[in-house]
Amino acid sequence: MSGNSGGSSPSINRPQRGEDCRSIFITTHLASPQAAALATLSSGDVLHLELASDQGPLQAFTADGQLAGNILSREQSRLIRCILEGVNYQAEVLEIDGAECQIQISAR
Repeated sequence: MSGNSGGSSPSINRPQRGEDCRSIFITTHLASPQAAALATLSSGDVLHLELASDQGPLQAFTADGQLAGNILSREQSRLIRCILEGVNYQAEVLEIDGAECQIQISAR
């Protein structure tokens, strides 16, 4: 069995069997970050997450509706399924470093 025990992989609190979608917490970086939107963000800001379609991508928007970037995660299919089941998620900005934006996704 092979795997990666370190590196820059997103950290995930994977729910155990029987837990619901509200227990998902994912720390990752925005993919395809939008510079104009990032310039308006600070640590602690909350991004609203929406699906572009029922197949994705999952997109993050600022409070004023600007696209900040996309969400790519090993748990992408689970997030999409949970959103389609009616669970809403948000992403808190943890850190912005140049064109990188670290976020933490959780149910709201």
